[in-house]
Amino acid sequence: MDNYKLLVNGFDITGRVGGLSSTEDIDALSVQLSFTVVKNPHDKYIPAFTLAPGDKIQLFNNQSLVFRGIVIKTGLDGSVQANDFGYYLNKSKIILQCNGVPADEGIRQLGAKAGVSVGSLPSMPTKITEIFVDKTPAEILKSILETVTAERGTKYFYRVEPDSGLCIYPYPSTPIKLRVQLARNLRTFDPTWSLGDVSGEDSMDGLCNQVTIYRTEDENARVLAKATDSASISKYGWIQHMESADEGVTAAQARQMAQTKLAELNQLTVTRKVDNMLGADVRAGEMLQFSSDKFGLSGNWMIKQITHNYDSTHTMSMEVIQP
Repeated sequence: MDNYKLLVNGFDITGRVGGLSSTEDIDALSVQLSFTVVKNPHDKYIPAFTLAPGDKIQLFNNQSLVFRGIVIKTGLDGSVQANDFGYYLNKSKIILQCNGVPADEGIRQLGAKAGVSVGSLPSMPTKITEIFVDKTPAEILKSILETVTAERGTKYFYRVEPDSGLCIYPYPSTPIKLRVQLARNLRTFDPTWSLGDVSGEDSMDGLCNQVTIYRTEDENARVLAKATDSASISKYGWIQHMESADEGVTAAQARQMAQTKLAELNQLTVTRKVDNMLGADVRAGEMLQFSSDKFGLSGNWMIKQITHNYDSTHTMSMEVIQP
């Protein structure tokens, strides 16, 4: 059974808040925590308690740290918005010079420049040679990871962990096992078998079945590589994506870039949303296995966006995508 506790500057305020929820998206660097502090200046029996931007927030589930961050906004109505420390990666702009360093080393240099601790990183030997000027750390990180994906074909996501800092993970290949317990005297069970409302769509918007990699030389465009799926063109019609390559990209690298991009774009966009599902401490970027065939939600799906609601019963709503 979940036992959540909210601390502000080390002080337990769990009994003074309502509407506690968190929202996380795989494309965002920061988790947002929202809640309302109970207050009424006309009621002398409600003790005055005020939060301010800069206050430090921690959310625990039993002894596990679920969230660590800082208050960003407070309202006169008692509303509070806090973000984890990924918030800073979208704020200040910096200069970072990468002189042929491996991508993982470039990310560590980025963390040092941005003043953000770096935790778990996979080995990424792709060489980064670029000077980033007047860019946010988030923009630089995205550019570095796109370069790695284009060369090696592995897709990554990133988040700031509450206990270790900025971490980079490859897209998951196996689902995790979820267990929830409604009461201490009841057995745990898998919440993916007890879904709330399910919705979603399948779309060919964004699908491309031919990718051309080119480089501009002396005001002329030279094609370096091309990847095509004839069967997809026959079914969906010809839709081309063009992408420019830097001067140092070789012909072999350009072919790999084209194949990688084609594999990414040559598919339908399939999304599903599940509302009011029993909650567990699961995050964006993790993979779950579903078995709701009648709702079009079976097999392995990766969490793109998730909102947790921590009121009387922990529930969650999530958008999932096919990895």
